[in-house]
Amino acid sequence: MDIYGNTYKKLRKKHGLTLSQASSGIVDAATLSRWENGKGDMYFGNVIELLKKINMYPDEFIMIAKTNANKKRNVIFEKLKKLYSEKDSRGLYGLAQTQLKNYENTTEELDLFLVVTICCMYQDLTNKSILSNKLKAELYSIFDRVQSWNEYYSRAFGNVVEVIDNERIFQYMKSIVIAIDEISNVDAKRKNCMIIALLNAYTKLIKTSIVLAKKAKILLENLEIPRYLMYAKVKLSFLNNLLNYQLGDNFAVQKMEKVTSLLGEVGYSEYANELALLCKDVAQNKRSPK
Repeated sequence: MDIYGNTYKKLRKKHGLTLSQASSGIVDAATLSRWENGKGDMYFGNVIELLKKINMYPDEFIMIAKTNANKKRNVIFEKLKKLYSEKDSRGLYGLAQTQLKNYENTTEELDLFLVVTICCMYQDLTNKSILSNKLKAELYSIFDRVQSWNEYYSRAFGNVVEVIDNERIFQYMKSIVIAIDEISNVDAKRKNCMIIALLNAYTKLIKTSIVLAKKAKILLENLEIPRYLMYAKVKLSFLNNLLNYQLGDNFAVQKMEKVTSLLGEVGYSEYANELALLCKDVAQNKRSPK
């Protein structure tokens, strides 16, 4: 109830009401203060009575609270992207701890996905995991229950594949492929998110599990990628060559270099650099002693 208490606090002050005035006849001022500051819960019936003090209907209040929460999350996303681009691992660690507290207050899925995403980026920069087993179990619990791989869950999965165990990644990939076959071509935005999530998952398997990566390649063979998702088509081809390189095909390197060169020539230098770095990462791990 943290977002609701905080929202009520702002609206109460906007209406010029003190804690005592708003809580009078409903709860004591201390109880209202704890709720407003995210340190206590509020009985729903009391929330209804409190809303009457500021002349607001429950559905309107909920909409305002969720809008404020989304604005706050957008600020966090922007900060996250900035810290990651600057390779500020200390800043990412601090942001992860702050977001963890937010999730403990709200217990909302989106806040869990956000804290796990931050942990993934921290791990990518430092090779150190700061994600607790408890949070990982909660993440698995959510994905295991997904009945419809919509845009929301597909994007979340694609953002956090780095901390998901490989067997689960492959199982989730199978579910997404089945879901793609069942949706209409009209739902383009959803399909885009699902395809990007699949490519992120395939990338993780290529780097960490050759056996499952080979199965994933077969799984994606008949994946129909829309023409307007040119980069996704190119990346899938690149990933297949990257897997072939892992399996000992040295000619695959030339094919990958051709792809990155072509992307650069047509103005997709950012994508070209992303794939080149991925190839370099895989090559270094391949040469490293086991």
